[in-house]
Amino acid sequence: MNHGDASYPSQDQKKPLRSRFARCYTGSALIILNTLIFLIIINLILGVAFWAYDWHRHAEKNWTSQPRANAFFYEDGSPIDKRKRNIYLFDTYDFTACEGISPEEAAAVLEDFFESLQTGFIYQPWVQFTDVPFRSKHLNVLSDEADFPRRHTLNPDNPHKLPEIVVWTLGGSTTFGYYVADQQTWPSYFSQVLNERARQENLGVHIRVENYGRAAYTPSQEVILLWDLLRSGQRPSLVIFMDGINIGGENDYPDATSELANLFQLVQKKRLNHRLWAESLPDIPLGRLATFLWKKLGAGAGWPAPGINEDQLVRWRCNRFKESWRLAGELSRHSGANLLVCLQPNAFYHYNKDLCRFPKNDISEARKRQTEALYGTLRREKGLLFLGDLFTAWGPRRKACINEVHYTPGFNKFLAEHLAAQIDLKKLPVSRGYLPQEATGAPRRAHLAPNF
Repeated sequence: MNHGDASYPSQDQKKPLRSRFARCYTGSALIILNTLIFLIIINLILGVAFWAYDWHRHAEKNWTSQPRANAFFYEDGSPIDKRKRNIYLFDTYDFTACEGISPEEAAAVLEDFFESLQTGFIYQPWVQFTDVPFRSKHLNVLSDEADFPRRHTLNPDNPHKLPEIVVWTLGGSTTFGYYVADQQTWPSYFSQVLNERARQENLGVHIRVENYGRAAYTPSQEVILLWDLLRSGQRPSLVIFMDGINIGGENDYPDATSELANLFQLVQKKRLNHRLWAESLPDIPLGRLATFLWKKLGAGAGWPAPGINEDQLVRWRCNRFKESWRLAGELSRHSGANLLVCLQPNAFYHYNKDLCRFPKNDISEARKRQTEALYGTLRREKGLLFLGDLFTAWGPRRKACINEVHYTPGFNKFLAEHLAAQIDLKKLPVSRGYLPQEATGAPRRAHLAPNF
């Protein structure tokens, strides 16, 4: 008897196994292939739909009765499509708010910002991100003595080499001066007003204002930036925090934290690609749809996370502001500088939103509600310069914002004049300048992008 026949399957027995495996493989392959084809078709359909939607938004005014005010802007203040524009500007920018500014100049400023923003931001230690050094006619981001990027401020010349009072201005994009020229930011106007007063009063000093405003910076980032600037060996006379618009979410950390956390994990695993797949998600039609639904369902800025009510969110933000200001005061005093903390004019607080071209939605209403609660609490802080009602002084029916939050050139000047009136130049110390011997390290070379 051959016992091998009982131990091994015959050729006839192997055929059903191979057949079942082949059917399983074929079925799985068909499911995967059909799924991929389905996703490709869905993305193609959504891509065409989004293309048509974007084209319609760009061209809508061209095939409606919307009249043009000039070669660059429509009568409602929105930009005419001149290539160097984006959806954000089409939806929000309002040239009619730019009193005394020619359409040619306003359009040129938008083009400079478009070119600058094409490069995005660059990494900076401790604060995560900063502006890229940039030069153009209307927008210049230059490096200081320790190589920290800063917006160019038009300070008068100091031909007589008078002792300098150095003022640092820290804040968000309204301090940086988004969508206005270098000479139209409030720090530039502030420098003009203070230097004129110093000359008239024969104080024998020159005032130099430095603009360290950064887009999206919260008070927590600003106090860390102040600490880093002081560690570089630079010594100001006065530090001004212009806060209120950038309030942050429930977690007190910068916007790019989640992305950097993912990058850190990838670096440890040595799987860092030049561009993460996750970064490309919003560029894929399905990813764009998911992002749209995510924001539409209330997961955007201003909405508390599940389990967190608005009262708790406001308390955290109040504590965040107050603690940042307290630390800024300690740092300033330690370096021999004065500190002025301002709660800035805010389009989400006591401003007629009918004056804005920004579309109203549930998120903006939640932001307005939370900002009013925040300002209502913080305005009672001792030593705070409250500027939240400055829109009323400017004129309740007069446009102060160039879009949903950023100030017009005219309002920047008005703000600078009001702020300068609160400054006693005689009480400010002369700056000790840049002291590299007191720095904790070499100049940062922040303008060099990482070499991936």
